[in-house]
Amino acid sequence: MTKNKKHKKNIYLSRGALKSAIARLMKSKPKAQFHAKQLIRKLKIKNSSPQVVEMLKQLADQGVVRQLEGGRYIFAQGKVRYKQASVAQGYVDMIRSGAAFILVDGMEQDVYVPRAGINGALHGDLVEIEYKGRKGGRPDGKVTGILDRAVESFQAVIREEKTGYTAVVDHKGKIFDITVSNFKMWPTLRTGDPVIIRITKWSDDRNEDHLGVVTTLLGDMPMDDIQMTGILLSEGFNLEHSPAAQKEAEALPSQVVITEEDLAERKDFRGVTTFTIDPVDAKDFDDALSIEKHEDGTYTLGVHIADVTHYVPYGSALDEEAYDRSTSVYLVDRVLPMLPEKLSNGLCSLRPHEDRYSYSAWFTLDEDYKVLARSFGKSVIHSDHRFSYGSAQAVLDAGQGEYHDELSLLREISRKYRKARFKNGALNFETDELRFKLDDDGNPISVYTKERKDTHLLVEEFMLLANREVATYINKVSAPAPPFVYRIHDLPDEDKLQDVRLFALEMGLELKFDHPKQIAKSFDKLRKAAKLDPRFKILEPMGIRAMSKAEYSPENIGHYGLAFDYYTHFTSPIRRYSDVLVHRILESVLQGKGQKYKKPQLEKQTKHISRQERKAQKAERDSNKYFQVKYMKQYEGQVLQGMVNGMIEIGFFVEMTDSKAEGMVMWDSLDESYELESSRLRAKASRSGAVIKVGDVVTVKVREANLESRKIELDWVGPAPSEPEQEGDA
Repeated sequence: MTKNKKHKKNIYLSRGALKSAIARLMKSKPKAQFHAKQLIRKLKIKNSSPQVVEMLKQLADQGVVRQLEGGRYIFAQGKVRYKQASVAQGYVDMIRSGAAFILVDGMEQDVYVPRAGINGALHGDLVEIEYKGRKGGRPDGKVTGILDRAVESFQAVIREEKTGYTAVVDHKGKIFDITVSNFKMWPTLRTGDPVIIRITKWSDDRNEDHLGVVTTLLGDMPMDDIQMTGILLSEGFNLEHSPAAQKEAEALPSQVVITEEDLAERKDFRGVTTFTIDPVDAKDFDDALSIEKHEDGTYTLGVHIADVTHYVPYGSALDEEAYDRSTSVYLVDRVLPMLPEKLSNGLCSLRPHEDRYSYSAWFTLDEDYKVLARSFGKSVIHSDHRFSYGSAQAVLDAGQGEYHDELSLLREISRKYRKARFKNGALNFETDELRFKLDDDGNPISVYTKERKDTHLLVEEFMLLANREVATYINKVSAPAPPFVYRIHDLPDEDKLQDVRLFALEMGLELKFDHPKQIAKSFDKLRKAAKLDPRFKILEPMGIRAMSKAEYSPENIGHYGLAFDYYTHFTSPIRRYSDVLVHRILESVLQGKGQKYKKPQLEKQTKHISRQERKAQKAERDSNKYFQVKYMKQYEGQVLQGMVNGMIEIGFFVEMTDSKAEGMVMWDSLDESYELESSRLRAKASRSGAVIKVGDVVTVKVREANLESRKIELDWVGPAPSEPEQEGDA
């Protein structure tokens, strides 16, 4: 009797593993021709056709395979190798030592440039480099030219010289001088004054200072304003919109007036009950919802989005400014909007009780809420009510109130969609989002985590629906699909997932990451465990770091985290330029006007937008960090409770229980030496054998909360008592 062989299930491969697998297979069959679906079958993988096609195109660019007609590829005869040029372009990622890694598109490894080879480049600059590969190691090289500066204005400190003034800049650890050319305009300048300076002439000579003009004196500004200004400038965000963009904004009408000509070209939703649901302090209302029930038992669900393109023509100064910024930046105590406030908080914002130009996606649903038909197009709406998340939730909780029936129905539909999405393999992976309550002077008086209620989930689900359906429509309306802006999310890093697995196992929680559905189940398991035992919450950031970063691209590979084959961003054009592009492309397709954008243009734009998004996220994290440190100032000298959430060679990190502020205890400040294990999960005392490990609940004393460095120094007190005493809000 023959034993049945155990069937090996198809698996997903990461982008790197997928590319290697394709190359190996095609090399083993050098005369065979393959298209994407054949490769999927041969490799026994679950990756989608678009993901395989993208890898084939990369391999073709690298000379490994050759493209034939009909979407087929054949192995390129000769040695399989990635082409390497001696010259490339990339972006500078500076590290603390003053050296940098250059991020070059298409290269699997970043190019290392030692400090001596930086040649005046700064973090984020687009540079030209010469490099050479190192056998078995990372390629290294030097900067040979600076093509585009990431930052032009800097926060600096004035130093008075015999012949004038110099502004000293400390930009992400890189210190350099700028000669002030307009010091006569600022007669009160003195040594030590903080200023904003804009460079007017970059020096190519390392022995010669750059030339710049002081644009703002910061001396009389509150500390918070100085710090937030520095955060924005360091990421390259200008504090003011360009004069040309402001001029165009000022020329726009003060009020929205819907003309008969406009109505003839738009769908009129003004007679349909419509409302917005946003944060209580929001001023820019991007989206509104509507729901109608019909006599035949069907429903019409409307997702109505601000029509920014009505006021921002292609190629205008407003358009160029919006693209340059690409995103609004949300700091703790302020917003730097992508569009001038006349547009973001005024003309474009879907204010209640006012007619507004919009771009709508509306769906016909059957009795079970399945989508029977979808439509898209320019529209006009009239929002009947402005809900905050809290006020909408209050109506649902009370079971009565304004628009209760509509809210209740929307909640019921969204719950069904959410359940189906997770069943299909979407990740249910949420992290705490910090919020600060500020007093009238801008001081943080409490720190709390944002509670995601039904109304948050409701809005989120319908935005996901609209985004997915727009991307799906673009791909189904014609073949091949026109160049488009996708929101993509690649498979997670397998090595980092294993780190999370080992970390969790050390803490007594078994997670499995062998295939995507298992990954989703494990993260759901982790989420539930963290609700019961706060120790497991420290694994969530590790899990996020294991995930690939979502980004924008004209090459669709699907969205792994959402388990969508097609996804885009359509729903927030007031604060995201990607959505402006999507509106334009969609409208061009609907009107049959041909391709609005060429693919090379979109490749360049989506890379820029993705970079700007990362910069905005960095600024937002730095803003949170500053206000956490400011909040912790009141606890200097006090003993508080926290959790060990990481270890490095010089010390270990402790996250405060309630404020989530993170500080460090230095190893050399302890009474005896500790040896850090290679896993960086625990350290053992050399004399007593005491163990400190990640996940331990401990007590520490706040030595210093330094606002300028945004760092908190802690002193070790000891393990937390089994029944901790009541503390303050930290």
